[in-house]
Amino acid sequence: LCSFIIAKPHPRRLSIKHEELIAKTIDAIWGTYDKDGNGFLDEEECFAFVKDSLKELGQEDALTEELFKEAFNEYD
Repeated sequence: LCSFIIAKPHPRRLSIKHEELIAKTIDAIWGTYDKDGNGFLDEEECFAFVKDSLKELGQEDALTEELFKEAFNEYD
């Protein structure tokens, strides 16, 4: 699920500068959340990323673990 959300290609071509910025951002996310270093965010790692992102937006209570698991299982 997280790979799909984060790595989904943009329909328009981005400038090299924007592509580099996106790549650095993704590398930072993976460096923080890919705890086992396998190059993927498993369900637990992805949930931590989504919860932290929602917390930064002031919406940390917007997603329950149950709802997340349903969505993750649908896309995994």
